[in-house]
Amino acid sequence: MSSACDAYAEPVSPLEVRQVPPASPIEAARTFLATIWDGDVPTEQAIHAALHLVVVAYHDNPPAEAWESPEAAEPPRRPTLDLEAADRFRHLGRTSTSVSGAASAVANIADLTSYLEHAVAIADAGSTDEADYYFLSTYSVWERFARDLSIELYARQFDI
Repeated sequence: MSSACDAYAEPVSPLEVRQVPPASPIEAARTFLATIWDGDVPTEQAIHAALHLVVVAYHDNPPAEAWESPEAAEPPRRPTLDLEAADRFRHLGRTSTSVSGAASAVANIADLTSYLEHAVAIADAGSTDEADYYFLSTYSVWERFARDLSIELYARQFDI
């Protein structure tokens, strides 16, 4: 877990606000993916911290310059991603625990992973500007997964 997530090591109330150092969109995406998929299964607090970092990275960065690409809409998805998420996060369950009607935490982790992996893949292919643009321009889609995951984590933390 990166130092940007260290500020979130302890559970917090939904009303508590913490300052997070700004991260570039791709740094935030890499941190989220590393927190979720590398090493031991992360705690719910660590997941929430990495999630918060990704959302803050969107809000703290100016819009990237537009670029033309047919891949801008939906990212390619690993065929096994849903199964990997269900296996790794089986403790979160495959159904929503909140009253919001949000998708399950596992489904949201898989969906969010798909978008962030694609942004990182674009950066790894040599185009940080295109990766930033993809990250920022698809926010209206992946934000829903981030929001629903946050709702699920808070509901579990506070037994709502």
